[in-house]
Amino acid sequence: MLTYNNLVDIFTLFVDNHLILKSFSHGGADDIDLSKDPSYPLMHLLYTGSDYEGGNEAGASSKVYNLEVYFLDQPTDKLNKTDHQKEVISDLEQCAEDLVADIRGGFNVFKRSDNFEVRSFSVVPLEEEESNVLSGVLLSISLSVPYLNSSCSIPLTTATFTSVVCESATVKNSDDTYTNTVNSGGSLTLPDVTVTDVNGTTRTEASVKDITCAFSSILVKDSAGNTLTNISSYPVGGEVTLAGSGIVYEPQHPTANFSMITGDSWYNFTSGNYDRTIPALPSSYATIKRNATQADVRATPATGTSGTDAVTPTILEENNAFGNKFRYTDDQGNASNATVGSNLMAHVDWVNHNWASAGSTAYYVIDHLTGFGYTVQYEDDGGIYNLQNTANGQTWEDWIAYINGTHHGYTGWMPLDCGEVMNAHGACAQPQLTWADNFFKFQALAGSTRGAFLTGETSSIVNTGFLLIFDTGNLDLIRSCTKAKDGSFFNRIANCFMKRKHY
Repeated sequence: MLTYNNLVDIFTLFVDNHLILKSFSHGGADDIDLSKDPSYPLMHLLYTGSDYEGGNEAGASSKVYNLEVYFLDQPTDKLNKTDHQKEVISDLEQCAEDLVADIRGGFNVFKRSDNFEVRSFSVVPLEEEESNVLSGVLLSISLSVPYLNSSCSIPLTTATFTSVVCESATVKNSDDTYTNTVNSGGSLTLPDVTVTDVNGTTRTEASVKDITCAFSSILVKDSAGNTLTNISSYPVGGEVTLAGSGIVYEPQHPTANFSMITGDSWYNFTSGNYDRTIPALPSSYATIKRNATQADVRATPATGTSGTDAVTPTILEENNAFGNKFRYTDDQGNASNATVGSNLMAHVDWVNHNWASAGSTAYYVIDHLTGFGYTVQYEDDGGIYNLQNTANGQTWEDWIAYINGTHHGYTGWMPLDCGEVMNAHGACAQPQLTWADNFFKFQALAGSTRGAFLTGETSSIVNTGFLLIFDTGNLDLIRSCTKAKDGSFFNRIANCFMKRKHY
C-alpha cells in the first residue's frame, strides 16, 4: 500500500527529473519559502487528508489522497512585476499539467503498477505569496490508490528517468554563409574550406581552425631584367624599401672621334674602357652643384673671401661613394688638407695636400663626377723617358707602354683627352684665374713650370698627340707639339699626367 512517505518520494523524484523545476519541499503552507534559500522554480506538497471508499470481502478498497501542490517562482529585480507574474503563471501551470499527465498515463515517475487514479484536479493562480512575493499556481488534486487493510508493501523501489526527445540542432557560421542541421544525438562533419595563398594558389584545409596563408618569395626586377631584391617574407608595415646599388657617373668621351695609334684616347673609348655598368638600382646620380659656395666647404671662409663666394665645380649635389659631397678626394675620401689661409680653393689644393697624414695614395685623386682617377703630379721615369737632352725622344708607342704599366699601385691607365686638359680640373690654360696650378704639381724646367698632357687627340698626323703647358711669366700657354722628333725645346716631353677608370 502507498503511504504518504511513498508519495513524498515519488514527488521528489518527479522534481529531480524535471527540466524546469529546481527544488521540492513538503509540509504545511507555512513551510513554503523558509530561510533555507531554495532554488526556483520550486514545487511544494501539502497533504490535506485522505478519504477511504468502498471495501469488499477481501478487504479491498480505495484510499483517496487530497493534495495541494504549489508551483512557485520568485521575481527578479530586472523584470517588470506584472509581466513576470504573467510569465511565471503560464510556465508553472504547464508544470502542473506535466504532473497530472505523468500520473494519468506518462508513467515516467508514477508507475502503472501503483494504480494511481486522478479523481479530480484544478489549478488556480497565485500572486504575491509569502514573504518573498512568490508567484505561480496551486494544483488541487485527489489521487486514488488501491487500499488493502493487510497491505504493508512499499510500492516504489526504483525509478528511471526517461529523456524526452530533443529537436534537431542548427549549425551555422558567424556570418550565416554556412548553415546545416543535425539530429539530436547525431553527428555532423563540417566541410573543408578552400584557402587562397598570397601567390593565388589554392589548397584545401579543415574548417574551424587557424590557418596561416603561405607567402611565396617575390623577385623584384627592373625593366632590363636585372634583379633588384628578393622579398622572402611579408615586410613589416607592408612596405619594401630598396637599397641603392651604386652611383651613376657622368659619361665621358674624347673630343676627337678618330684614333691615330693603338692605346690613344679614342682607341680606349671604342674598346669600352670608358664604359661602366649603370647600377640596377641607382642610389644617386653624380651632378655638379652649380650654385655651390664656400659655405658648402668650410665654416670659416678663407681670408679676404666670403662664405657666398662660388666654388664651382668642386661640390656635388649628392654624396659621393665616401658619403660626402666633394667632387675631388684622395682615395681615402678626403678633400685636400692644405692650409686654407686666403686660398679659396684649398680643398682642391693637391700640391700642398699631406698624403701621409691622410693615409692616402700620393698624388692620386678621384673625380666623383666622372668616376675617373687622375695623377696630379707629373710622371717621370727618370731614365728611359727623361727627355731633357737634345737627342730625339722616345716614340709615342713607348709612352703608351709606360702609361699602361702599374703606377701608385693601380693599373688600367690611359692618356688624358684634350677636353680634360682644359676642363677636367679647371681651365688649365689660365691657371692664375682658377686653381689649376695648385691642383697639378708640374715639373720645373729651365726656370719655368711645364706640364705635358700626352693625349691621343691631335689635329694632324705630324703633331702626334701631346699638349704642353709652360709658364713664361705671363699667361700659361697650351700648345700642340710633335712627339720629340728633334731636339727643339717644344718637341721634348719631360713628363705627363694620366687617368684611369676608378669606378
